[in-house]
Amino acid sequence: MGKYQKKWYDKKRQDKAKAAREVVPKLLELVNPDTVVDVGCGDGTWLSVFAEHDIDEYLGVDGEWIDRGLLQIPEENFLSADLTKTINFDRTYDLAVSLEVGEHLPPTTADTFVDTLTSLSPVVLFSAAVPHQEGTYHVNEQWQKYWAEQFKNRGYEAVNTLRRRLWSNDRVHDFYRQNFVLYVEEDALDQLDIPRNDVVRDLEQLSVVHPELFERKMTRFKKARRLAPGTISLRDVLRGLPRLIYHTIKRRLTSDRNRKQ
Repeated sequence: MGKYQKKWYDKKRQDKAKAAREVVPKLLELVNPDTVVDVGCGDGTWLSVFAEHDIDEYLGVDGEWIDRGLLQIPEENFLSADLTKTINFDRTYDLAVSLEVGEHLPPTTADTFVDTLTSLSPVVLFSAAVPHQEGTYHVNEQWQKYWAEQFKNRGYEAVNTLRRRLWSNDRVHDFYRQNFVLYVEEDALDQLDIPRNDVVRDLEQLSVVHPELFERKMTRFKKARRLAPGTISLRDVLRGLPRLIYHTIKRRLTSDRNRKQ
């Protein structure tokens, strides 16, 4: 790995760890799990923070492409699997986590992916990129309602507690704060310390954009527009050519007539 690539990975890891250290304690207060599985765990940074909080029984799941040398968790706590296909586990966990993963999987595999998550735990912390959030290999950016309906069809309620508590915490990246939804199986709701008002009944209310992300995108858009103003297509040029010729001839005739006078 080159020096600059390593710096990029190190910066990404530091950002994730900073966010996880804000999120994990609040999540543990709500769920109090003894076991955690992270589906689409990447290098395992989030799980390493769970381990800092004395969660000893955990598993990270991701593709074969993960560089084992970059793992932040012991290799025996990592399982290589194809997330687009059904994964058969021989056990369940108190909490399943999947953060900014769903947008990387083809839309045709969304059902299978949610089936995997709900088969693993009665409580799922989930986030995935919304439309125009943009990122590398984003092939299924969807509003939060899209995923909420998938979980609802499997008997899971959307809970807004974590997003509400983190909304103004700038130590957590804005896309996490925007996309976090906790999905809880109906029968498990009474076992968790969740205010009833945080159970989302109108799923349309979930589909929001964080103001900080919106402002960041708009700043980038305005800068790009200043640097590269919109171009005119050949079709537009051809459509406007007769009118341009007409007005050019008219101005020339008017100018000639004025000179003769």
